[in-house]
Amino acid sequence: NNSVVIIKSVTDKKVQKELTGAKAGDVFTLDPKVVSEYESDQAQAIGVEESDLNNVIAQFKYTVEKVNRVIPADMNQEFFDKIFGEGAVTSEKDFKAKVAEELNKGLVNDSDRKLKADIQEALIEKLKLQLPDSFLKKWIKVSNEKPITDEQIEKEYDMYAKSLQWQLIENIEANEIKVEFDEVIDYTKGLLTQQMQSMGMPANDDEQLTQTAQSILQNQEEARRIYGALYDSKLMEVYKNNCKLKEKEVSIEEFEKIVSAK
Repeated sequence: NNSVVIIKSVTDKKVQKELTGAKAGDVFTLDPKVVSEYESDQAQAIGVEESDLNNVIAQFKYTVEKVNRVIPADMNQEFFDKIFGEGAVTSEKDFKAKVAEELNKGLVNDSDRKLKADIQEALIEKLKLQLPDSFLKKWIKVSNEKPITDEQIEKEYDMYAKSLQWQLIENIEANEIKVEFDEVIDYTKGLLTQQMQSMGMPANDDEQLTQTAQSILQNQEEARRIYGALYDSKLMEVYKNNCKLKEKEVSIEEFEKIVSAK
């Protein structure tokens, strides 16, 4: 079986030291459980299902086929052009500012998801939509693909009911939101550009991006996913424009604690 072992991910410091400096052809005898803290990586390393990992008690011989090293790039124009496109950034200062801007976009997305969850909770609590609970529980039981017990239904019903209440509320809001096809194309092109930049690839010209976006949107599942993302983005603008928001600046660590508490 072939796999990749990342030295920094090896959990045994002694084994880490042994692997450092390895060359093609070197052979190591290892317990697969030391190659990573994640069971999915441990299982993949020896070619077994994750569910079968606990039955594996043997050590395995690992033969090095090749070694890849990641080294810092030189801070020069060639590097800047590779990441953000030709001429978009011309100095290390501007490069760091651009990186900070891109990171900030991700943090805004995270805070927006938290805001949406808070608004959902507040509207569900305020409107208190009444559902035909007895009927819905019976419907869940008869419509479920796999057999489900009354105990399972009772355990999960509150979550299901909140989801249904939110769908009803959101359908009312949907009447005010329109997503045009041209907007979906532009949104998809933006996603493609971000993906290329994250991989260190220059973005294609506008015509190529448009053709690629149109090709992607021919896949119905991808089209629904992208349409939904754009719809959520527009819905978030409605929230921000119509709700009285009290902003609070916190560190990333504080934010993670707030989210995990929910």
